[in-house]
Amino acid sequence: MDGGMMLCRPCTRTWHHAGASVWWFVLPLAAAGGVLVAARARRLATALLPALCGLSVALPYLLLIDYAAPRFLLPAYALAAIPVADCALSLPTSVRPGLRPAALALVAALVTAQTVSQHVILTHAVRISAADNGDYARIAADLRTLEVRPPCLITGRLATPVGYEAHCASGRTAGHNRNTTRTAIRATARTEPVAVLVRPYHRPPAYARTWTPHPLPGLRSHHGYRVFLSPR
Repeated sequence: MDGGMMLCRPCTRTWHHAGASVWWFVLPLAAAGGVLVAARARRLATALLPALCGLSVALPYLLLIDYAAPRFLLPAYALAAIPVADCALSLPTSVRPGLRPAALALVAALVTAQTVSQHVILTHAVRISAADNGDYARIAADLRTLEVRPPCLITGRLATPVGYEAHCASGRTAGHNRNTTRTAIRATARTEPVAVLVRPYHRPPAYARTWTPHPLPGLRSHHGYRVFLSPR
């Protein structure tokens, strides 16, 4: 992981941990080194085949689609690990005997640095995910106290995760999860509860500006969110 976004559409934002992203550039070089090592040892296929398979898996996500997530590349990483391991294991034995302790220490330091950096990023990602999931559950609980119960519809910025927690349908009128229209939302509001989640300092959509607003206190990652409820 590089500590960036869990899912990006499009992927134009900067990395959160640029230092940990250096391995993105080191990985192809290490894999190529592993292929060369295997070729010299006359077992080219053992490194070249997984390297080519990993490249074929990664290219569609890197070049052919306009969104990505780290999990999409996990198979490519796993396949690339085979030639990378060849490269790392051969480094101490490919230098003069006097330099072998230093080469071994370098490999150990690189492996340790990668492991520690990934642990730090993973811990950070888990903390954010736990806070987000807690917020979704808290919002769903608040909606239940406001008599928003199935059948119901949640729309707005956090519609999908909150709708899941609240056992309501979710609807988005824009973005890559668009699945409804403002007209359809207004029609639904005549027969069942509809809740519009609104970000801080944002106005609700025009159809909901006369609906009843309620604050959503106690959120960890989504301070200032409000919900507008359709009239009963």
